[in-house]
Amino acid sequence: MEQIMKEILVYISSYTQENPVGIRLYALELATGKLHSLGHGIQLSQASYMAIDSNRMKLYAVSETGEYEGKAGGSVAAYDIDAKTGHLTWLNQKPTYGGAPCFVSLDQTGSCLYVSNYSKGNVCAFPIVEDGKLGEASDIHQHEGEGPNVSRQDGPHAHSITPDYNNRFAIAADLGIDQLVIYDMDIAGRKLKQHSEVHLQAGAGPRHIAFRLKASCLYVLNELNSTVTAMRYDQAEGKASPMQTISTLPREFKSENTGADIHISPDERFLYASNRGHNSIAAFAIEEKSGMLTAIGHYSTLGETPRNFAITPDGEYLLAANQNSGDVRVWKIDRASGELIDTGHAVEVPQPVCIKMLALV
Repeated sequence: MEQIMKEILVYISSYTQENPVGIRLYALELATGKLHSLGHGIQLSQASYMAIDSNRMKLYAVSETGEYEGKAGGSVAAYDIDAKTGHLTWLNQKPTYGGAPCFVSLDQTGSCLYVSNYSKGNVCAFPIVEDGKLGEASDIHQHEGEGPNVSRQDGPHAHSITPDYNNRFAIAADLGIDQLVIYDMDIAGRKLKQHSEVHLQAGAGPRHIAFRLKASCLYVLNELNSTVTAMRYDQAEGKASPMQTISTLPREFKSENTGADIHISPDERFLYASNRGHNSIAAFAIEEKSGMLTAIGHYSTLGETPRNFAITPDGEYLLAANQNSGDVRVWKIDRASGELIDTGHAVEVPQPVCIKMLALV
C-alpha cells in the first residue's frame, strides 16, 4: 500500500543581523497547511539562497557577506541532511570570490554547483565531490557593463544562475547590465563557457528566472521595473527571444516597488511573482500553447517585503517569506483558477530570505 505523505520539511534561511541562526527547520502539514518548528537551527552568517540535492541528501547555502576568512567576498556552505530528522550537519565551506553571493543552484546530476555574486558581478562553478563536500571553485566568469539606473546599475550585479532542464545551458540574470548571460555547461570539467546574451529593456534589472517545459518557455522576473518577461527558449541552441512583458503590479499602484521572486506551479498552468512595496504575490495564467501570460490578480502577503516564496511539490500551497515583518505565511492554491486563499497559518522567522522544501520518504 502506498504511504500517504503527511508532512514536508521546510528549510528557511535568514539574514542574521537580528539573530545568529541562519537556517531553521520546519514541517508543513499537508492536510491543513499548518507550519510548525522542528526546533532545529544552525548558524550561518547572512544565510541567503539555498539549493537541495534530494538524491544525495545535501543542502547548500550561500553566506551573503562581504568578507570571508579575512578576505573580500562571501562563501557557500555544504551540509548533510539526516534522512530521518532532516537535521543539518556542516560539511565544509568555500569562498565564492565575490561579495554578497545571492544565489546558488545545482546541475541536474548534482555534480556541479553554481553561485552568483551580486556585488562583484560574477558567476562561479564548484565541483561537488563524492561525500557532498565542495571543492575549490573551478571556474569564474566576470560580467561587464552597466545600466541606466545610476543607484542600482553602476556595474554588473549577477543575481542568479539557473541550469536549464536539459542540463546543457545555465542562464545568469544580471540586474546591473540588463542581460541574461547564457553559458554552455561543461559538467565533466566543471566549467562554464559564455554562449550568448539576451538584452532586456534598459533599466529592467533581471533578477530570477523560471523555466516551463511545455512550449519551451522561460520567464524573467525584472526587479527594477516590476515586470515579468516571457521568452521563447530554444533548448537546442541555447537562445531566448522575448515575446511579452507584463507588469506585476495593479494599474492603480504608483508607489515604490521592486520585484523579488518567480515560480511556476508544478502543473505549469500558473506563474507567480512577488512584489516588495506592494507586498503581494502577483498571479498569472499561462496559455498552454503559446506560454503567454494573463493576469489573475494580486494577493497581499499580509506582511512586509516578500523576498522569496516557494510552492509545494503537489501544487497545493504557496509559502511566502516576509523579510521585514519577520514571518512566513501559507496560502492554499486553487488548482482550477490559480487564485491564492489565505490559510491563516504563519510562523515568526527573523528576516526570512529563502524557502526550500524536502519530502522525506
